[in-house]
Amino acid sequence: MNYNQPMTLDLARKRYETTWQQLLDLANTRNLLIQQLASMAHVAGEFYPANGILIEFNVDRAQSILAQLQEVRSKLFSTIEELNRYAAQIGKPRIERKRLDF
Repeated sequence: MNYNQPMTLDLARKRYETTWQQLLDLANTRNLLIQQLASMAHVAGEFYPANGILIEFNVDRAQSILAQLQEVRSKLFSTIEELNRYAAQIGKPRIERKRLDF
């Protein structure tokens, strides 16, 4: 697609709405993957000494989920860039990426 050519406002609005929905879908997918990791970590943190049980953390599954998260992250970033191009054309607010390091 050539982003240098002017686009009609109607077309830009339609693409904005479509891209917004893609962003929501990707964010939902990301949230589900994060929830899976959090659940795995929580369950694996359990230790039942009286029963002699230690829950094993499935590192292979966690790595698979992290790889999926990396892919979704990449798609999210490109979708945000695309959305922001349309937003600028139709006067909508931009989406800002924010990283929290803790």
